[in-house]
Amino acid sequence: MSTFRCIPATDELLCPSYVFNISLFIRLGDSGMLKYVPSGDVISPGEYVLLDSDTIRVCQFLSQNGTFNETTQDFFFYYSSIQTTLSLVGTTLSLVSLFTTLVCYITFPSLRRLVSNQLIMIFCGTLLVAQCLLLFGGMASSVSERLCSVLAAISHFLWLTTFTLSSSIAYDLRRTFGFSKTIRVLTTNRKVLIFYLSLAAGLPLLIVATCLALMFFVEGIDLHYGDEQTCWIGGGQANLIAFGVPVLVLLAFNFSCFLDTMRGILKSKRERKTLQEGTENQKDHQELFKIAVKISSLMGFTWMFGFIAAFSKQQAVWYVFIIINSLQGVYIFLAFAATRRVFDLWRGLVMGKVSSGTSLHGSSQRIKDRTTTTSVRNTSI
Repeated sequence: MSTFRCIPATDELLCPSYVFNISLFIRLGDSGMLKYVPSGDVISPGEYVLLDSDTIRVCQFLSQNGTFNETTQDFFFYYSSIQTTLSLVGTTLSLVSLFTTLVCYITFPSLRRLVSNQLIMIFCGTLLVAQCLLLFGGMASSVSERLCSVLAAISHFLWLTTFTLSSSIAYDLRRTFGFSKTIRVLTTNRKVLIFYLSLAAGLPLLIVATCLALMFFVEGIDLHYGDEQTCWIGGGQANLIAFGVPVLVLLAFNFSCFLDTMRGILKSKRERKTLQEGTENQKDHQELFKIAVKISSLMGFTWMFGFIAAFSKQQAVWYVFIIINSLQGVYIFLAFAATRRVFDLWRGLVMGKVSSGTSLHGSSQRIKDRTTTTSVRNTSI
């Protein structure tokens, strides 16, 4: 077991440092460099001092990575080298998936007929840009401090917007399929879309503008955008208050809408079975499960692992969070683009058979299958 206790800087190590059990490190060749086994961090010769045969004092290297930090409350997007690699791989796959999904929505107007469809498309675009900044924005810290600050503010806005868009989708689905609804009406009104987008962009803009005002005009507040390590909001409790709290509130709202929507869909399916004098079977349960998975892929529920990891400081939970959360774009692609309907649209486009006959067939099919399950499919994709 390692001992994580803060040791004041000495003449030998002019840096904040910690004392560890030496068994947690391995020597890398004859250069004097050490590798911290749990995270993979590499320590240079001037950054550690051997105290005795069992203990070593090392300059602070686990700060701001979500694993251990005594000097700051920041815990978002600060990872060890292994965690960074996992995040890089997952985010890259997510970006490719989101881009492919966007191409599908842009290519085929039938996929964005409803307000919920258009919200999903905008959500994918926003998440794509936000993840791009997460992947490449950190490079700006070595280029320009001002550029890093600008990108940090933009990233803050975009990540908050992904959650407000997610909440807009959750509310629209609840509005259509909620438990208390007796008449299911799919929304195609552009004014409704504008209303959703105004709220989705307005709330993050207000939060970011408030942070900027506090940073520039109020003295004594530990709040900043960007630093020498990463381009993100930081300083004391700023990350928690300006990002964590709004996200937690939106996740709670999403979960409430999700439960009500699933209850409404289940109620409608049971009513339909009653009218048809049928009973629920395994296929119905599987279909309901698929609907739940498709909707939940947009709700951001995987972020709950981030909150658990941040406050519990458990390495295992951080790895779970990084893996499942960085792949969100993949889940969305599998739920909304990797479907038979989209495949048929691409096949028709490639074969030059996108004709009125196909459109009429789709319309007749929708008239024939006016059920809640079909409505959810149309709404989802």
